[in-house]
Amino acid sequence: MDEDVRQAVTGALGAGPRKGRSPTWDDVSAELCDVIVSAVVAPARIDPAQAVRFRTHLDAVTQRSRAEQSGAER
Repeated sequence: MDEDVRQAVTGALGAGPRKGRSPTWDDVSAELCDVIVSAVVAPARIDPAQAVRFRTHLDAVTQRSRAEQSGAER
């Protein structure tokens, strides 16, 4: 787990104030969003073909999710 996320979770649980204040669950969410953005951007910066690979994978996950939702609605 990313160190900033770990610290935010620890703080949100009430342990070890971070920089004089206790993080909230909104802070945890913001840190997780930073991790997501980094995970998406970094591979594309290393190799532009990774952006295509990611898009293909995302499309497959989206289709699978839609199929699961359709099955749940029946």
